[in-house]
Amino acid sequence: MKQLKRSWARHVMSAFLLAAILPVSVFDSGFAAAAADDWTNVTSNLANMQSECGNLTLLSAVPHSNAVIAGVARQGLWISNDAGASWQPLGTGKGSARITNRASWISYDPVNPARFYESGAYNDGVFATGDSGATFGQLGSVKHNDFVSVDYTDPERKTLLAGGHEQSRTVWKSNDGGKSWTNIGLTLPPDGWSTDPLIIDTRTYLVNVVGSGIFRTTDGGTTWTKMASFGAAGAPLVASDGAIYWAVGNALAKSSDHGVTWSLVGGGFVDGLHPIEVPGGRLVTAAADTLVASSDGGATWDSFGPSLPYAPAGMIYSESQKALFISHWDCGNLVLPDAIQKLSFDFAELGAGPIERNGSEASTVSPATATFRANWVSPTYVTAGQSITVHQDTYAAQDMNITLSVNIVNSQGEAVLQTSLDNQSLSTQRITSLSVTIPLPTALPSGTYTVKTAAFGPDGTQYAQSESAGKFVAIAAAPVPTPVASEDTPDDSGQPESAASDAQ
Repeated sequence: MKQLKRSWARHVMSAFLLAAILPVSVFDSGFAAAAADDWTNVTSNLANMQSECGNLTLLSAVPHSNAVIAGVARQGLWISNDAGASWQPLGTGKGSARITNRASWISYDPVNPARFYESGAYNDGVFATGDSGATFGQLGSVKHNDFVSVDYTDPERKTLLAGGHEQSRTVWKSNDGGKSWTNIGLTLPPDGWSTDPLIIDTRTYLVNVVGSGIFRTTDGGTTWTKMASFGAAGAPLVASDGAIYWAVGNALAKSSDHGVTWSLVGGGFVDGLHPIEVPGGRLVTAAADTLVASSDGGATWDSFGPSLPYAPAGMIYSESQKALFISHWDCGNLVLPDAIQKLSFDFAELGAGPIERNGSEASTVSPATATFRANWVSPTYVTAGQSITVHQDTYAAQDMNITLSVNIVNSQGEAVLQTSLDNQSLSTQRITSLSVTIPLPTALPSGTYTVKTAAFGPDGTQYAQSESAGKFVAIAAAPVPTPVASEDTPDDSGQPESAASDAQ
């Protein structure tokens, strides 16, 4: 397993790269106000826990919850509901399988976050839970995995992919929800590890072949085509606007067309660190001894917050807690005393849009136009009949009035709802935060919906259009747990049936 320790010389080189690539200034005073304090050690009772090399390799923020999950090698998953003051073990329910792997990824079902999938290298492979981690079932016989991806476009969740840790030509695919697996990576190049396969849809997948490039299939893995020569590594980020970001050394590869074309953005970042998206649509990662963020899809970056206590191996943001968490590990047999650090930071308090540097805008716009900046939808998980709020930050080069048009379309691209905000005043060289709350019909079918916005002048001229101002998932009714049988009769998924029944 590759270690994330870096030499002093490498840190110095990263610092020079950062100085060359990032602007000297930091975020405006609003960003300083958003940070409540310095980094705080929240490792608490996990500190010095007996483990192995890669002792704490995963942090994960549970959607729509204050909960944060940490993965400890040989000790399973641990959850904190009190901002890291204490951690309790998951998988303690009757009949639960025991997780001992070095956790690498958790994928949450967008319709029911109580159902999630975990992958890990060494010891074990892929696991699933339907009761928020009270019980787990191991999915088939795959082992030693770096990433798990699930086809959430399929209501039955039948298609899964899992990458092999430090293994070439190894992409495991399941068509039956994890009961059985087939290697679809045998035609990939032999000179790189195929570690992190990503499902775009039922037949379209991406995989990084470390050292060789990014490959794509549109026939379910029968054939693969090289789309980029970037040696991407680690888990990819699929942002709310559909863009995909993948760490490539100390930069990021970006695709806005489902992996067909790629470009490099940014630089000087911590090698291989998985980037994250925070409220307002900003991207966040780390460089040298500071956090950096981009509000324009990676074109420009700014540093913010207090100095980092160390170069993080992992980073997450808990929207409910309004806090960033970072982690690191070594190849010792104990969890490091400062393995998990927390920084309170309220991105929602900042609004969204480009970062002002020394009183000027981060990018220029043409005269007499309005342009869209960051946009997002809240909440992202709702029950039909509730309301969503669409947020759209708009920049104007001069004083003007616009109408903000908002359209909601379903996964088939069909229009579902339309509304507008009329006669909205924009001020010269200012970002105006516009928002509209939309009640959803009680008969709205379950599914994922895309929100599109456009800005029109009084004469009907269209100044700006956002292909996606975000997505949300609506459900017609609360998820119903799958019925199971007795604990003594495992079903054909490999999970003792009592594991799920105890959660009901």
